[in-house]
Amino acid sequence: MNPNSDKTKKTLIPKKILYLGIWLDKKTHLKFNLDKVKTNFKKLINILKQKNFSNGLKIQFFKAVLHSQLLYGLEIFDLTKTDFKDIDTWINKKITKFLLINPHSPRLIYKTEAKIDPVRITIYKRRFKLIQKLKTLGFDELINYLPFREKEFENINWQSNNLKELEIELDKFRINQLENSPSWKVQKYLKIIQINNTINKQQRYLKWKGSTSILKLRNYTNYLNRYSYVMNKNKSKYCEICKKINNLDIIEDLDHFLWNCSAYENNRKIWISELKKINISNILKNNNIENIIIKKDSSSLLALVDNKLIFESLIRFLNKNLGIRAHKRG
Repeated sequence: MNPNSDKTKKTLIPKKILYLGIWLDKKTHLKFNLDKVKTNFKKLINILKQKNFSNGLKIQFFKAVLHSQLLYGLEIFDLTKTDFKDIDTWINKKITKFLLINPHSPRLIYKTEAKIDPVRITIYKRRFKLIQKLKTLGFDELINYLPFREKEFENINWQSNNLKELEIELDKFRINQLENSPSWKVQKYLKIIQINNTINKQQRYLKWKGSTSILKLRNYTNYLNRYSYVMNKNKSKYCEICKKINNLDIIEDLDHFLWNCSAYENNRKIWISELKKINISNILKNNNIENIIIKKDSSSLLALVDNKLIFESLIRFLNKNLGIRAHKRG
């Protein structure tokens, strides 16, 4: 077979593909994939409910079982913006259900934590692998027949020599997306994850229990008045306890809740003494717990919550305070 003959090109890159003995075009194939994945998703949810899996394992199941099925064969089709939007919408809804995350969480945040790229990028990565394979087999001219909308990602070097180089390009693209997001939650989250100087470490915490609570802390989906007020779930952004006891109008944000509200002072002393005993020198070289406490630096603290000791201490402190908060507000 001559790899560069017109007959070979038409055979290898057809407008239809043969899938399980059935000829499918792009539209039918996409619908077939999505319908199959929707059915399997329900089965996978039922299995996961019976076991106490961490979010990391849930994400691995999703990628291995559902994500791969959904995108099977789509790299040879010229998908439209509508096609990408339909697939992305389904993934976004199901991932929030998978991780039990507040649906108000920005997609950019939980997809960054779970290391899930937009469908368009994932398909382009698969296409990149296919191109490398075609080059190896000597089918160079066939590459020109693959649909590729390079202008949509002008800042990414799709001509990278290998997948590792491409991943570096995509990491730059992810950070650029976060930096240019208009969401105040994303901007606060970006400040937290950049303390450790890399975006690639963030998915580590998904491997253990409590990861959803960490994500809620990092993207500020807690229901303190400052954030519930922005989401139109509360009429006031001020701390009701400080207003009730001291008649002060102080915004109830995470900084106030963690470091300043007098209602939690006794619990705070216990919590700070716990923090001082934790060694984080292997995590944060240019800082330490003492400095974080002195500066009352919530962002640096949240950057370290993938350390279990810090996380467990923080969660105990928050839970005690929320109980006091509910009692005094009532």
